[in-house]
Amino acid sequence: MKTESLIFGLTDILQNRIAPDAILDMAPGIIEKLQLLTVQQISNPQTTGTGKVYIAGKVSNMKRFEALYHFNQAETDLKAAGYKVVNPMKLVDPATPWETAMKVCITALLTNCDKICLLDNWRQSKGAVMEHSLAKALNYEFIDLAATLKIAL
Repeated sequence: MKTESLIFGLTDILQNRIAPDAILDMAPGIIEKLQLLTVQQISNPQTTGTGKVYIAGKVSNMKRFEALYHFNQAETDLKAAGYKVVNPMKLVDPATPWETAMKVCITALLTNCDKICLLDNWRQSKGAVMEHSLAKALNYEFIDLAATLKIAL
């Protein structure tokens, strides 16, 4: 996948011109290209990373107040430990369709963060599993919230 194809593909995703199933088909090529771009960024350190931590966890099929509690608690704890944080619960309106919400969240993960913190329930979420896969493929730093809390105390 060429860089131009990656840009056009991501633009199509953001503008809802690609069906959700097709996005999953495109994922391996996108991940491969993003890995190459990551290698290029490592070779050019002044463009590498933002230092921000993205929080990933289950939202769908949960009571909104419960999901908000978990994400906001993680955000508070990470900030107390000195991290800058991207809380996806603050990026998307609750009425937003899942596919659109994931486009917004994945864009935030890829463009604003170089670290990820997984909530305990992340494996129960299709979206968080995708975010984990992207972060792993792109060599993001994984922040262990429990370990972070012990250090902060």
